Amino acid sequence: MRTSTSVAILGGGASGLTLARTLVDLGFTRIVVFEREAEVGGKSCTIDIDGRPHDLGATMGVPIDYRHVQRFSREANLATTPFPIEQHYRLAEGREVSPDPRTLPRVLAQAAAYVAMHARSWRGDLHRADPQLFAPWSEVVERHGLGDASRRMLCYRTGYGYGFDDEVPAVMYASLIRPQTLLGLAVGSPFMWRTGTQPIWKALATRLSCQIEVRTATPVTRIVRDGGVVVYSRGRRERFDRLAIACDPRSVLGILDGNAAERRWFSQVRTYPYSTFACEVEGLAPGRESVGYIDDNMSRDRVGHPMAWVKRYANQDIYVFHLFAPADLRDAELTRRIAGDVERLGGRLVSVRASRRWDFFPHFPSAFMRAGGLAEIDQWQGHRHTYLIGEVLSFATMARVSEHAVGFAHRMARESTGVTATARMAS
Repeated sequence: MRTSTSVAILGGGASGLTLARTLVDLGFTRIVVFEREAEVGGKSCTIDIDGRPHDLGATMGVPIDYRHVQRFSREANLATTPFPIEQHYRLAEGREVSPDPRTLPRVLAQAAAYVAMHARSWRGDLHRADPQLFAPWSEVVERHGLGDASRRMLCYRTGYGYGFDDEVPAVMYASLIRPQTLLGLAVGSPFMWRTGTQPIWKALATRLSCQIEVRTATPVTRIVRDGGVVVYSRGRRERFDRLAIACDPRSVLGILDGNAAERRWFSQVRTYPYSTFACEVEGLAPGRESVGYIDDNMSRDRVGHPMAWVKRYANQDIYVFHLFAPADLRDAELTRRIAGDVERLGGRLVSVRASRRWDFFPHFPSAFMRAGGLAEIDQWQGHRHTYLIGEVLSFATMARVSEHAVGFAHRMARESTGVTATARMAS
């Protein structure tokens, strides 16, 4: 079913491009994606080092869980490769360490308890979850006795920049780790894309450009909603029927004619200062691919130290380190800390080849959720011709934002046409 409803999408990352693709499949013909950066992809940032791709942002996928992303990559003939074997290291001992096998029965029992809790408490969207999940993750872990399993999964939370357990709402981690995630890991293994993750979104944008407009290097300077949506960018004034905010909503506070409620909601978003450093390192994991987690560094008192690394190639000694990076810690200090920890593990930092800083993992805090903020936003969706999608209402992974965008495209189609639409790309 074709519709003449026009849509402006702010953000050309995984969320915005998935929304655009699904709306096209649903019959929308006038869509413009506004991306302020020179390239699409958002936190899917892939760079070339000595002729090989390295991801500074999104890196890995999980079978089943990444079904939308895998569909887009298959359409572009982008192959995957197994994620390297993950290993844990302890600075105090200066070497690789293995989990205590005696804890395995408890971990498995607690994983089963987590799945049962998830089935009772998760209802498909953040705002529909059992309110107990609006508490910080550490409270939910204590209440349900999930300590051993939670510690095993710390590397996938704090280690990749998703905050600290005593402040991040449990519902966010419940969105990250779902039964489908565990099922995907049970039937398969994590994987990477041979060319990195950003080419997935570049290829999708290229395919979409035959039907809609994807404008890069196009910052929006003003938005007015006056019975429709007027978008100002690069000297142009354009009118649309709908506006989709597919980026951190704080970034639009200065350009949107927001009312008091919108300003209150959007200003509540929290992020973590995060960075990735691509470094040449000798002696750490020579002659093999490697994913390493430095468990000692996944705490507040070790902010600024490397928590994880990814070495994609056995015969290229480039490691991408992941760490929290507060603004008062300059790159030189972060480099010094990386070098020191690498040395404690028996390696040597040769050089820094590239780095990237992020305002990472946008999310609403527990207090906002407990006060009913998520439900308020859901009731507001579509009012003033505006929708909010993306990381803050799902989670900061390609899988979650794509899944969320597909669902919202169907919602927008229903609210635009008054009927249920069926896309060629069904979820």
